[in-house]
Order: sequence, then C-alpha cells, then structure tokens
Amino acid sequence: MQATLTQAIQLLQAGQLGPGRQVLRKLAKTAPKDAVVQHWLGQAERALGNMDDAVSAHQRAVQLALNEPVLREHLAMALTYSNRGRNMLPAIECYAQLLRQYPQAEGAQNWAINAQTLALRSAQPAVLREVIAPYCASQPSARLEQLRLSGGLCIAAFLAGDFAEAATHAQQVLALRDQTHDAQGNPIVDDKYFYSIYAGFIRDLLAWHAANPTMVAPAQAQPVLHVIGESHSLTAHGLRIAGQRVQAQLIMGAKAYFFGVPVGEAWQYSLEQCLRRVPAEAPVLVTFGEIDCRPNEGIMQQCINNPAYALEQEIEKLVRGYVKFLHKAKGRRRGPVIVSGVPAPAEEKRAELTDDMAPRFARMIATFNQCLAAACADYGFTFMDVYAHTNRGDGWAKRAMHLDGVHLNPSVLVHLLGGMVVR
Repeated sequence: MQATLTQAIQLLQAGQLGPGRQVLRKLAKTAPKDAVVQHWLGQAERALGNMDDAVSAHQRAVQLALNEPVLREHLAMALTYSNRGRNMLPAIECYAQLLRQYPQAEGAQNWAINAQTLALRSAQPAVLREVIAPYCASQPSARLEQLRLSGGLCIAAFLAGDFAEAATHAQQVLALRDQTHDAQGNPIVDDKYFYSIYAGFIRDLLAWHAANPTMVAPAQAQPVLHVIGESHSLTAHGLRIAGQRVQAQLIMGAKAYFFGVPVGEAWQYSLEQCLRRVPAEAPVLVTFGEIDCRPNEGIMQQCINNPAYALEQEIEKLVRGYVKFLHKAKGRRRGPVIVSGVPAPAEEKRAELTDDMAPRFARMIATFNQCLAAACADYGFTFMDVYAHTNRGDGWAKRAMHLDGVHLNPSVLVHLLGGMVVR
C-alpha cells in the first residue's frame, strides 16, 4: 500500500496528474477508510481543475481523521475555489474550526488571515468579530499579522456600528504603517498596505462623523438605504440621508470589471448574495467602478503599458458588462437601484501620471461616466452623476470633494443622495 501511494505521489509531483489520479482512485476503492489516500486524491482532482471532486475527497479525508488539522486546511482551500465561489462560507467555517481547536498551531495566523480575506470578499464581516477577535485576544501575533488582523477588525467594527472599537483598531494599524513601506519609503503593495489605507480612511470617516454629529444616524434606525460596493461603500455608512440610515455591505477588492467576465464568478456570487440580503422594496446604491479608473491599475494601466490599447472601446465593453450583470442580479427588486458614477479625480493623482498621460486619464474618467450613464438608461437604472458634481470644469475634482485623495467626502453623498430623496 505504501509503495503504491508513494508511486502516486511521485507521479503527481512529476506533473503526471492523470496517471497519478488513476492510481489514487484505485487505492481509494481498495482502502476507502485511508484518510491520506483521500487527501492526495483531493490534491490530484484540484490540480486537474475538478474542484467539486476535490472537495468531496477532502471532505472524506476530514471525516476519516477529524483531529488532523492539515486535512481540514486543505478542505478549506478546495472549498474556496469550488462551485464558482458558492462555498466561501463553508471554507470560512473550516478555518474557524481550526482556530477554535488549534489556536497555537504554527499555521494559525495564516488560517486567521485566510478566513478574514474570504469574509471580507464575501461581505461577511461579522465573522471577523466572532472568530478573529477571540483568536487575536488569546494569541500574540507578529507585527505584520497584527497589522492585517487589526485592519480587518477595524473594518468589521465600523460596519457593525461600533465606532469606538473601529477607532482603536485603526490606531493599532496606523501605528504599524511603516511596515507597509520599504527603506526608500515606497509602498509595498500587498494586503497589509491596503489594510493601512482602510484604517486611515476609517479614521478620517470617524473624524468627519465627530465634526458632523447631526448627520450620523442612531444605530438600528429605520428605514435603511443599503450601499453595496468596494471601499467607497463605506463613505456613507452610518449616516442619515433623506431620513434613512445608510448601511454598507462591503465586497473588499471588487472591481466593476469582475462583474462582466467569466473569471469574476466568485465576485458575482458575492454581489448576488448581497442583493438577496436586502429587502426587495428597500433602495440600493451600488458603487463599483472607481478602482477601474485609478492611475496605477485597471484600464489605465493597460493603456500605459500598451500605446495601441483601444481605451474607449474597452471602457464601453467593461461598463456594458458590469451594468448588464447588475440588471440580471437585481432580479425582481421593487425598490430603486441606483448606480454610482465615478467622481472626477483628486488633483493629487496627477503626481502618479506623466504629463502626457494626465489629460488622457481625465478623459478616461469622463468617458467612463458617459458610458455608465448610457448603460444605466438602457437597463432602467437610476444613475447618480457624481462626476458632474465633483468636476471643476477641466476633468479634475474641485477642492474638498475627497476625504483622502481617493474616497469621497461624505458630504458629497449626503448632498447627492439627499437631493434624490431615495425611498
């Protein structure tokens, strides 16, 4: 048995996935209660892209050896990439079980970070407070892991309306912000850097709340205006707009691009689930898109890398795919669905562009909004023209339109949404 299993593993490691899987399937029939065989069969199926079969094999392995954490970890990984993103919650629960059972294990910090990433990408921030907070309270973390986990807890506390706790976590993250830059002061662009951006953004939002207390809604106040999006969804969270309390659902890292292409299936499922959680008659503001209109990523980066890039045509394709998916995802909603436009960029963004690219960047955002407005009209959505309100006339934003050079000042949304009197 051992020699045959060794042979199968060697075949997999040599890239001979089909023959390796064939050996493992035979082994699984002759030794159906061997957890190690099931584990390697799951590995083979996953390598071949058969994610549902991989999940089944890993589930059998876990049931055969409940006290082997590595088997549950591999089940979590298989669940993460299976069924077009529909197994995110079972994957999170796998990591949660590992953290509850083995909080001192060598891989525990990675389990916590993986669970946090999945929770924020699937708009399930409450999981962080239920699972990650107890783990962090019981176990010391290295500085970088502390930054990441405190960043997630900052976001979760803010979304839960616990602004005091959010401020505490934001302070913890920002105290470690130097860890997100190299010796020359350049940002190390990975998740810890983005968590530091979130922490700074939430700190600024809380300062705005403190300066404008009459615009902050009491917790649990009704009725509710729901905002679904990436980081920009946080701008209006907790505010009172047109007599409604704004509640955000964050899908961290989502881009408008993901909603019009097959590779975005997991993101699409997250958005569909967010819409299902909102009562059918409640108003919804959907705010994606600005991340596709930044100087250093998305379609602008494609344009910089390829002088022949057909910018206008690609914008039209991206926007149409995005709005078409929104139309499908909204189903039979009775409440209004508003699609946010992209604001004119803050003047600080010029520093990220060469002199010849800056005008094209400004035109790109104007084009993006034109296409988005037309697509919304075609599919029956209300378009919130943030661009017209923020544009000073040359394609760049007026002063005080942005809170931190990227995210809108909450007063902009108070003005725009209040003027629309969304019900």
